[in-house]
Amino acid sequence: MNGKTALLAILVGLALAAATIQISVWVSGTPLPIMSKLPDFHLIDQDGAPFSLKDLTETATLVDFVFTRCMGPCPMMALEMGKLQTKFADSPNIRFLSISVDPTNDSPKTLTEYGASIGAIPGKWNFATGDGDSIVALSEKGFKLPASTWPAEHSTRFVLVDKKGQIRGYYESTDPEWMKTLVKDIGRLLRSKEG
Repeated sequence: MNGKTALLAILVGLALAAATIQISVWVSGTPLPIMSKLPDFHLIDQDGAPFSLKDLTETATLVDFVFTRCMGPCPMMALEMGKLQTKFADSPNIRFLSISVDPTNDSPKTLTEYGASIGAIPGKWNFATGDGDSIVALSEKGFKLPASTWPAEHSTRFVLVDKKGQIRGYYESTDPEWMKTLVKDIGRLLRSKEG
């Protein structure tokens, strides 16, 4: 192989590599950032079964913090989460989790009744409760959301977590534009290896 042929082969190889990268970015988009990794935690779900970080590593999960007696933002948050549950009902790779910020009143039975009242699909949208101090620590140290004035005030953000337990995004549930971005980001995450 002479010098010109070798140079041509290198240039063709580089062009093909660049095209492959460009197609990959075009198809999947820029990967969502990894904001932090969740620590292990131990809660109980609406059925009274243990619920931990391991349960979040089976699929991507959209998480929020609510309480069943909330007369403030929780009903609207549940409505938005319900819309997302419906939109992604056929996708086995995304689930939803609402963690109670009022564990004194939100027993597993109460969470089950609440889930049924808002149309949560069992197994698709789960609810969890546990020790109050553990939930505060999980919110503040794990999810990086404020928890000092619970249950009266709590974050209205949805948190997108990949199947490796890594936070990939925060989305203000009260903002329609953020909800549109969230739908796109769930799609991006589900098309990636981490989804």
